[in-house]
Amino acid sequence: MYKGPVPAEEYSQLIAELDDIFFADDEEPRRDFMTLLPKLYKKKYDPCGHNYALIDEGRIRASVGLFPVKFSVCGEELLCGGIGNVGVSRDSRSKGYMKEAMAVALDAMKAMGADFGMLGGQRQRYQYFSFDNGGVAYKYTVNRRNLEHCYGKDAKSRFICKLIDESTPELAVEADKLFRRLPACPVRDGGPEYLIDLFRSWDCTPYAVIDGDEVKGFFNLDRDRQNVSTFMIKGETDIKDVLLALFETLDPERPRTGISVPEYDLVLRRALENVCEDMELGHTEHFTVLNYEKTIRAFLKLKAGYHKLVDGEIRYLIHGENGDEIILVRVAGGKVTVEKTGDKADVELEHLEAVRYFFSFNSPRRGGEGGAPDAWFPLPVFVYGCDGV
Repeated sequence: MYKGPVPAEEYSQLIAELDDIFFADDEEPRRDFMTLLPKLYKKKYDPCGHNYALIDEGRIRASVGLFPVKFSVCGEELLCGGIGNVGVSRDSRSKGYMKEAMAVALDAMKAMGADFGMLGGQRQRYQYFSFDNGGVAYKYTVNRRNLEHCYGKDAKSRFICKLIDESTPELAVEADKLFRRLPACPVRDGGPEYLIDLFRSWDCTPYAVIDGDEVKGFFNLDRDRQNVSTFMIKGETDIKDVLLALFETLDPERPRTGISVPEYDLVLRRALENVCEDMELGHTEHFTVLNYEKTIRAFLKLKAGYHKLVDGEIRYLIHGENGDEIILVRVAGGKVTVEKTGDKADVELEHLEAVRYFFSFNSPRRGGEGGAPDAWFPLPVFVYGCDGV
């Protein structure tokens, strides 16, 4: 049996197999991967080279997508391996193929030098493959009554919404700049055409909120035009007119929507603070970490930029998915140091325990340490909806 990237000549078979695995035959209209994820599955983006398959007798029996996603965090570039479309053909299930395909993809993720990996799905299913939930998302709920009380019952936006598509490539570029203003952001190497495909992914419809020639905000609506998958504003004072424009674009029967915001986007958090009905904290994705030293250093520096960290010094021995690491984590006067050390560890962690300790709200072990760890962690990893795999 062949195990590895899908040969380029099998592109049509790959797309047909994925459509058959993930979408019901009687769905109307029937969805497909080309519509769902154009940023990954258009032929020009080499989906075959990014899918690791088990092929037997000329048939793709199972495949796992592995797509590189770059992040710039406080000037340091991190490489993430995004896992998606984990699937086994209908007539090849219960044979262990998923485990084999995931193992091939994880080996490829390590070989490409990824610092961490992400995926979505059922938690326990992916704990077997070194992933657990993590990241920090502020999840705001905003409804029409909130807007009436804050801005007036008959308030209308001064801005207009304009669809981002092939006729407005300049809006895609300007929308991407809204992400790049943040100290942590995805690094998207493609041009306007790629950005349009990216913003359309997950059956979304992207809009720029504009004032004259200036883009003041950006949002994605899901396929039912009810929920927002990604939301950005240029400045805190723009929130009123961007929110009003959003609700003028939503399904009129939709009374409320949810907006997920990274912890470090203080502009958007302040803007939503008084308008929202409620806010809850949650995780963003399931993560694995292959380079704890680099990943912790980048995101702890990020957190130090907006949150006062307690001074302290702790040495960790982590039995990671990519091998053992002994690292020193130190905060002194707001300055962060994370580096390898040969000293005896103060805290020893198994891999999944470490993912939760550093990146999750759900870490009783960290709570038992007291002091610095509870002030330092969880680290504010965040993945925007359009960047998910």
